[in-house]
Amino acid sequence: MSETQNLRNDSRGWITEIFSSIQGEGLLLAAPMIFIRFGGCNLRCTWCDEPGSLALNSGRPMTVSAILDSISQLSNSPLPSWVSLTGGEPLLQAPFLSQLIPHLKNRGFKLYLETSGVLHESLAQIAGWIDLISMDIKLPSALDPAWRPNYPNGHSQGMGPIWFDRHDQFLSIAPDKTCVKIVVTGKTSLSEFTAALTLVKKYPNAPLFVIQPATATNNDLPPNQNHLETLLGLAWQNLNIPVRLITQHHPIWKLA
Repeated sequence: MSETQNLRNDSRGWITEIFSSIQGEGLLLAAPMIFIRFGGCNLRCTWCDEPGSLALNSGRPMTVSAILDSISQLSNSPLPSWVSLTGGEPLLQAPFLSQLIPHLKNRGFKLYLETSGVLHESLAQIAGWIDLISMDIKLPSALDPAWRPNYPNGHSQGMGPIWFDRHDQFLSIAPDKTCVKIVVTGKTSLSEFTAALTLVKKYPNAPLFVIQPATATNNDLPPNQNHLETLLGLAWQNLNIPVRLITQHHPIWKLA
């Protein structure tokens, strides 16, 4: 089954919320930003902090004009220059994104795509419009062991190589504007982390590699200090791009 067969009707986008806040992760940490959160996700991570956006029928269907009206009604004056396309997984709705994005660019917004980084065919449809991408690498230990994906065909055991191959294809599309992030937990193994570094090393033009300790969720705890220092040391030793340890700041700031 192709990716496009998994995408929903493109006349409306399924949106869970539109709001203005401060970016809490990655390269644009602390930048004011408008967030358009898309409903629906094709993965199930044990540390997910947006469970309300997982189901394909989460949120409500909105037209392009309704989304633009919602942005216009935000109280910020002037509005932030960046719009985050986040989720869920925005690339599940690539045909709708292809309709929405030109209108956002015509209004002068820069676009920040936050994605799991496995839907490379969908990224190819919109990559030219996107200014910056934040792509997660999904380690095998991060996937819910009770989850059985229906795309690509497979089961949770052995999913690591499948996802790494798809991450590779994703990174190859726009490596110079794709920041790579790995959420690490106490369950993160050195072997899977090293495999991820081997992948990222193929793309020396990537602007940033972020190690993000998991925010305690669903009994998923962040690594202890020794484990975190080991992971950080491995990244420093193996990568020639900037490496940063950046925790998730929204819980600290108590912002949405």
